[in-house]
Amino acid sequence: MSPRKERSRVETAIDGIARLSVLVKQALQRSPCAGSAFVFCNRTGNRIKALLWDGTGMWLCQRRLQRF
Repeated sequence: MSPRKERSRVETAIDGIARLSVLVKQALQRSPCAGSAFVFCNRTGNRIKALLWDGTGMWLCQRRLQRF
């Protein structure tokens, strides 16, 4: 049996939180744990991600946008 090469959704989410937290710290010079919500979109504008701290942990919410 070969070792598992696929990443779980939890591992992917943790990496996403870490990357966006670094972006908030470096580009915006803000603390991601300051209580603000930070919203990001991709280049094509069809997905958004919101990073926020609720006092007990970090939330990463993602939404795919559609045009009708």
